[in-house]
Amino acid sequence: MYAAANSIAHKLNIYPILNNILYFINSNFIKTRKYPIISIILFIIVVVLNSIQYHKDDSNYLQKKIIIQPKFDPDDVEDKKTVNTVHKSNILLFFYNLISINGFISNTPAYILYYMLTYFCLSLIEMNIGYLSLLFLLFIDNMFSLFWDQFQDAICINNISFAVGIGRSAFCCGSFILFMSLGFVLYIIQNNLHNIYLRLLVIFIIIFMYFICALVDRYTQYNDVKDSSERNCKMFTWHGANFIFGVFCAAVLSK
Repeated sequence: MYAAANSIAHKLNIYPILNNILYFINSNFIKTRKYPIISIILFIIVVVLNSIQYHKDDSNYLQKKIIIQPKFDPDDVEDKKTVNTVHKSNILLFFYNLISINGFISNTPAYILYYMLTYFCLSLIEMNIGYLSLLFLLFIDNMFSLFWDQFQDAICINNISFAVGIGRSAFCCGSFILFMSLGFVLYIIQNNLHNIYLRLLVIFIIIFMYFICALVDRYTQYNDVKDSSERNCKMFTWHGANFIFGVFCAAVLSK
């Protein structure tokens, strides 16, 4: 069988074509990393999670392991606790949404090829831009996917139910641009310092600034939030998270 395949390949002159393709990939894509470690790990995770959903024949099996359905009786004290409880494991729901975990249930053979193409392309990107840049790209792509359908509805069918706060907002401060910019600038400063002590000082300032952001939010933005777990969660995931996003952007984009 191998001899027959080899004979056909020679007759169709495939080997020079393959060599040209490999040369093109090596010259234009493999710039930063030789091995697409993150893409390989993600591909394995995708296959495993899709296989679990397929085996259980339940498109919500893994999600139900995470989701705690909130109750909605406003007069019930216990229901209010359920609604306001912090659930950090919900982060996995966004991850599941990004990578897709129900493809095998829909059409297994087609989705095997679909995932192979997806992670082949992602591998090329990873080898070109590096690990950190790829994680940044996936993060932005996830935020894009979560936001864009709502943006599309607002433009196409005038559905702004998701954005009532935007319509009623006092349009105050532009603080997200400020804190993102601060994080970006501080990263550039530390990245261009050659004195190790000065560099460590700026890194300390970056860490210090994150906690300052959280404390400011604690005593301004969320001072009236009664539930301590909710308040603590939100204070670390508002302006502080935006500040770290600026640092992350600088790590990926700055020269």
